[in-house]
Amino acid sequence: MGVVTQEGVVGIINAVSKNYSRVMSILNRDIKISSGVSSNNFFGITTWNGNDYKTAQIDDIPKEASVNIGDTISTNGFSFIFPKNIPIGIIMDYSLNKKTGLYEIQISLSNDFRRIKYVYVIKNNLKEEIEKLKL
Repeated sequence: MGVVTQEGVVGIINAVSKNYSRVMSILNRDIKISSGVSSNNFFGITTWNGNDYKTAQIDDIPKEASVNIGDTISTNGFSFIFPKNIPIGIIMDYSLNKKTGLYEIQISLSNDFRRIKYVYVIKNNLKEEIEKLKL
């Protein structure tokens, strides 16, 4: 299940008990969120590199995409965890890797993780049915 605030993505629930749940924050190097540039249909993977709790990066956006500083990065709805268009962050810098032809994009995260008090949990009620079709 996805975890969000009004500002955007917080993380993913990775363990539950009768009364509690544990959230793996987007500030974990093991989390990968399917995402994209909101102004176009190109998508990639948002990850955190461990350097700064205010920033993350999105990789695998091809050079054909129109990318600009200030563009919003949001979930793309390609996973069972998050629906489409939940904000993740804003592009603050980018460069084109000439070897791969893919952008390396730095984003400023939508949430200030020092100030989060309340979150919302997103449950996809159709997840189990969809997963059964994959078999």
